[in-house]
Amino acid sequence: MLPGPAGAPLAYTAADHGGPEGGYLGVVRGGAVVPQTGVLVTDATTPGLVRPYPGTWQAAPASGVPSG
Repeated sequence: MLPGPAGAPLAYTAADHGGPEGGYLGVVRGGAVVPQTGVLVTDATTPGLVRPYPGTWQAAPASGVPSG
């Protein structure tokens, strides 16, 4: 898992800062989180099926501000 505040992509637009679209499951061993799954995502639809995140993690721009 890459370091950062969220294990899953962030859902946001100019009008809606939805937050993380998912996460991963892990257990604490020796004071550290050990991932038990890859990144899992869902959406706001019903039933909001959980599926593995198919993409790759993008590094944040040096300015910290996403483009678009």
